[in-house]
Amino acid sequence: RARAGLLRLNKILTAMSEANRLEESIRQNQPRPVDLRALLAEVIQAYREIYPQHRLDMQMPDSPAPVEGVPELIVQALDKLLDNAASFCPPGKKILLGLKETGDSWEISVFNEGPALPRELKDHLFDPMVSLRDSESEGVHLGLGLHIVRLIAEFHGGGVRADNIPGQGGVIFTLELPATSLTQE
Repeated sequence: RARAGLLRLNKILTAMSEANRLEESIRQNQPRPVDLRALLAEVIQAYREIYPQHRLDMQMPDSPAPVEGVPELIVQALDKLLDNAASFCPPGKKILLGLKETGDSWEISVFNEGPALPRELKDHLFDPMVSLRDSESEGVHLGLGLHIVRLIAEFHGGGVRADNIPGQGGVIFTLELPATSLTQE
């Protein structure tokens, strides 16, 4: 038991160290013009291969979706949101990746069918060390994934939120990034 406890503690310390390195890495990146539509079109097939047990669909406009950002960080935030959606979406159910313009920003949304968010945790989901996963689930889950999404959103001058979908069942996470012109230098 002691050996298993030490192994769990080591995994926790490693995850916390990675989170600290990520925060520093985020601050060292230089934003540049990015077309979110092209970025999402590029990663959707990879997500379909990673999550074959779910029906993964995408809805987005035909025109470019310009933001000032770091593509690698935006994809990292998407990775966390898709992993979270797949964790709570029953096999065979739908995960929908969406992109839409809302005034002076772009919203990337990740909807998944499945259980609703507990009301008491909704306002704390993006805090570090908050997790809804069972303690029985595979691997160590420190609740850093959604915290990292928040850090990436804030770095880009945006935000992130989570909402239950009443009547339909499921949850939608929305990453909001300020819109810009793709011709900026």
